[in-house]
Amino acid sequence: MSSAAAFVAGLREHIHELTDTIRFQEHLLCDLKEEQRRARKQLNSFVDPMARLPVELLSEIFTLCVSGISRSRINCCEAPMSLLQVCQSWRDVALAIPNLWTRLEVEGLPCSDEFVDMCTAWVGRAKGKPLALSLSGVLNISRNVRQLLDVCGQQLHELSLELQDQGLLDRRIDLQGATFPSLRTLILTSASRTPICTPKDSVELLRAAPALLECHFRGMRYSRIGFGEGYISPLTHTYLTTLHLGQPEDADAEISKNSAVVLKYLTLPALRDLLVTELDISESEAISFFTRSSPPLYRLELIIKEHTASMNWGPGTLAQCLQVIPTLRELRVSGPGCASALLVLMINERILPNLRHVTVWPSSPQRADYALVLALLSSRSTLESFKFILDNSWPHDEDVFALRELADSRGIDIHVGPFGINYIDLSRCKNAG
Repeated sequence: MSSAAAFVAGLREHIHELTDTIRFQEHLLCDLKEEQRRARKQLNSFVDPMARLPVELLSEIFTLCVSGISRSRINCCEAPMSLLQVCQSWRDVALAIPNLWTRLEVEGLPCSDEFVDMCTAWVGRAKGKPLALSLSGVLNISRNVRQLLDVCGQQLHELSLELQDQGLLDRRIDLQGATFPSLRTLILTSASRTPICTPKDSVELLRAAPALLECHFRGMRYSRIGFGEGYISPLTHTYLTTLHLGQPEDADAEISKNSAVVLKYLTLPALRDLLVTELDISESEAISFFTRSSPPLYRLELIIKEHTASMNWGPGTLAQCLQVIPTLRELRVSGPGCASALLVLMINERILPNLRHVTVWPSSPQRADYALVLALLSSRSTLESFKFILDNSWPHDEDVFALRELADSRGIDIHVGPFGINYIDLSRCKNAG
């Protein structure tokens, strides 16, 4: 063998020896690091009282850390992420508790795939538990939004989308072919003063969630641009029990505008709770919805605004709608000119025979007809509460006395006056003084 060949062979043998030595040292280093971790854990168990807590008690403490948080964010300064930063034992315990990872809030989904990977890891830690996901802010990265929704898959039980001014929903979130088989609660909120949906978008969202029980569409404005109503396939949803098309607490705010147009395409035979703050369907369409659904409706809240008169919505229409839902127990109606006709209707106890709670809010200056109020309360032996929200209609003393007598003798909760002020209670105080 030549000297050159021998030199090359020697170098190769030396490299192999170094490689083996490095591998041995790496294993040794790993063993040392593991021994160091065990030693630190033992030290902590002596000097740190928290480290001596049983795993079961520590798990309960961790659970309490997130119990008061409606939504958890991917933030190292907040629970549950902050629990991973303390020590290895805390990290191990936190990762072993699925309930810490069942709620996730994402505000403005970042463009990076790394963030989606972090969300995916979060979902994996829930280990198949029902998951609540909230997406808000700028959601214009449709690929990442859809990817995150698909990652949640069967675990997704609650979905909240809070949208801002960015154009129509289907241009921001690709929901084509999406399915949410386990979804129970859907909340879609718009902070936009321009349309963000078509009626078809809302109907298709409901179609994609066949097990949905509760749905809230808040502040929606529907666009009809490039939209043919004939393309909407009617939907019968057999599980939906709660449908809120608006927010009652913001009934006067411009942002609370909603649309009942989706009711034209829906049949909801299980519906028990309905709120509508923008009646933009005709009399016949409204009656048709209640008739074909024939729901066991328990609670109904309608806010009838001035311009709905153009849709033939008036006291007569309201009366016809109420007569086809005899199961109703709680009724709240707000709107100009509805009070007297509604009171006359309800004096007949054969209409809405199960009614227990009534709130009437005329929402316009008018003198209350207390004779009708007394007639209603006298005829409804099963009524438990009655609220007549008026701003400037102080009752006469004889009316107050009669109302107070009814309240005391029948145990009815009666409120007459503005929100927060009950003329009956004020009269009690005045007489007592």
